[in-house]
Amino acid sequence: MSKIYLVNVGANAAHQNLARSPVFQDGSFVYVSFPDDESKGRYGATAAPFVRDPKRMRTHVDPDWKNLTYGDNCANPRARALLSVEPDDILLFWALLWRIRDRNDDVWASDRKGWYLIGALRVQHILSSREGIAHLPQADQRRVVQNGHMNGRRVESRNFVRVFLGKRKHSARFDHAVDLGIYRNDGLLKKTIRTAQGQEVMWNRSPRWNSVTRTCRAVLDLSAPKETQRAQLICSSISSANPEFDLLAG
Repeated sequence: MSKIYLVNVGANAAHQNLARSPVFQDGSFVYVSFPDDESKGRYGATAAPFVRDPKRMRTHVDPDWKNLTYGDNCANPRARALLSVEPDDILLFWALLWRIRDRNDDVWASDRKGWYLIGALRVQHILSSREGIAHLPQADQRRVVQNGHMNGRRVESRNFVRVFLGKRKHSARFDHAVDLGIYRNDGLLKKTIRTAQGQEVMWNRSPRWNSVTRTCRAVLDLSAPKETQRAQLICSSISSANPEFDLLAG
C-alpha cells in the first residue's frame, strides 16, 4: 500500500535575504526555488521579482512543476528516506511562504511567514544514478530530460541520486497553498503528522515540529487505518482550496 512522504522544497529561512516565495491574500502563490551557485538553472520571469539578483543568481529548479518530476541527491541525510520510495507513493511538497497582499506588494518588507503544502507528485517511474531513459514512453522521456539531475538522457553520475516522474493525472502544483497551521493546536500539521515513533509534534519543546519535518520521510502509511484517516484530513484540506485535485484518488 502507498505511503506519503513529506518533502520540504524551495527557498527557506536560510535564503530569506536572497529569495522568498510569496503567498497572496487569495491563497495563490509563486514558487521560488532555492539559490544554488553550483547549479545552472536560472530564475524565470514569474519568480524573478521575488529574488534579489535574478540575472546573476543561479538556482536548482526542483520540483519541475511543468513536467511533474522531482530529483534529489539521497546521499544527503536529509533526503536518505527517498531511497525507499516506490511507484504509487506520494511526494507531498511543503515550503516556507511569505504573506503579502498581491504581486505588487513588497515581499522583502513582510515579516509574516507560514509553512504551506504547495503540491504533490504520485510516483509513476523512478530513475537511479546513471540510469538511461530508453525504456520510458516517449512522452515521459521528453519531460524527464528537463530535470536538473539529468545529464542528457541519463541520470547524473553521483551515487544515490533518484529522479521521480509523477503520474500526470494525480500530480500537481497546487493553485492555492494549504496552510499547515504551524504554532496552532488546531492546525493541519498538529492533527496529521507524528514523529517516527508515533508521538505528537510540539511547538516549543521536544519533539519540536521543525526537527520532525526537517528530513524527508514517510509520514503516513495508507495501509494503516488511523494513518489513512489523517491522510484524509490532508486530502480534504487540499481539496477545499483546490477542488480539482484529489490527493488520494486512484
